[in-house]
Order: sequence, then structure tokens, then C-alpha cells
Amino acid sequence: MGSRAAALRRRSGQRDASVNRDHPLRISVRNNEAQEMIQPISRRTFDAFNPERPSTPVNRFEEVEWLAERSKVVIGFVARDRIRGDWTIGVQGRDEHGRFHEIESEEHIANEEDARELLLTQMNRIVTEWHTGVPRVYQGVGHRT
Repeated sequence: MGSRAAALRRRSGQRDASVNRDHPLRISVRNNEAQEMIQPISRRTFDAFNPERPSTPVNRFEEVEWLAERSKVVIGFVARDRIRGDWTIGVQGRDEHGRFHEIESEEHIANEEDARELLLTQMNRIVTEWHTGVPRVYQGVGHRT
């Protein structure tokens, strides 16, 4: 899946992404490999990040898929709304204190496949924007990235 150069960097211990210490939510991405940087993670790994959860009844949403950007600064999930029967996604970013906050979310998605595709698209866009320095203020995070 990754390029030969990325494989060599992994073997040599070089990272493809790192947190920019001046702007904790800005990700430095080498070789513009944002697409390959989004990886599936387990629910246990996702929960270990202690992400924000919606203030809705606990059983309303059933999370079915969890993703993280390689440096673990951006995470996301796909969930089924048990009441409406449609799908929801959420993207969260880590602040300078290590806590995750919602960056973007979308509800009323028709099916799981569309939700997964939208989540990947949003996460890739966020990583790319941070890489290219596109200024954007994310509500709830409080950082101009």
C-alpha cells in the first residue's frame, strides 16, 4: 500500500507525520501521503484517546468503525443512529493538552459505505489543509491552524 520510500522511512524509524509544536493541531506531512496516513484502529485504541462523546443517550449511536491519522492527532468514527437508522461520522483533533475535541461531524448519511467515504474525505482534507497551511478555525478546538 505505501511507497518504497515510506517503507524505508518506517524501517529507519523516520516518521511521516509529526505534531508541529508551535501549532499542536497542525500536522506536518512528508511526501503528501495523507491518503495512506489514515488507518483503521480498534475501538479499544479509539477509547484510549478519551475522545469527546455526544451528549445523547448512551445507546442511541452504535460506533462501528474507528480511524486515526498516523500521528494520532486526528481521529474519526462511523456510527449508526439506532433511532433514525441512518449514519453519523465525527472527526476529532488533539489540542495542546492532549485532549480530543470535535472538529467536524455529519449526520443523516444514507448508508455505512457513504459514511465511511465521507469520513475518509474529511480526515484527508483536514490533514492536507494543515500540511499546506490553509488557515481554518475549528469550532470547539480553539486553534487557528
